[in-house]
Amino acid sequence: MLGLVAALAMPAPTAHADTPLALKLTDTGQRDYYCTATFKLDAPEGVAFQDVNGFFYVFVGDEQVGRSKGASFRFDDGQRTASATFETPNAPCGEVDGYVFVVGACMQEGSFIDRNECAAGIRADGPVTEVRAR
Repeated sequence: MLGLVAALAMPAPTAHADTPLALKLTDTGQRDYYCTATFKLDAPEGVAFQDVNGFFYVFVGDEQVGRSKGASFRFDDGQRTASATFETPNAPCGEVDGYVFVVGACMQEGSFIDRNECAAGIRADGPVTEVRAR
């Protein structure tokens, strides 16, 4: 019985600094008046995420020029890679050179995990300069 109690008290495994999720920009475009940006989130072996939800602040240099709609990276059937397209209204698409990802929620093994811990476990790459919790 004590073993069962100890097992239930153990936290779910999360991404750690030595095994971060990697967030990368893979494509940009435009749809109507929306600037679109598609990102890929890669989870390392042994880290089982189901969903990472959030939005992006969009920058030209140091100036924030927009905020995307929210979207989710969904890891279906144990996949280690998920993609999502984020749309930002009225942003100057051709000039955008930086993104900050804001984590709204993370689900791992059927449970929500702390946003701060989730954000700390995501490594920004390329024009993604920062990942933070909402």
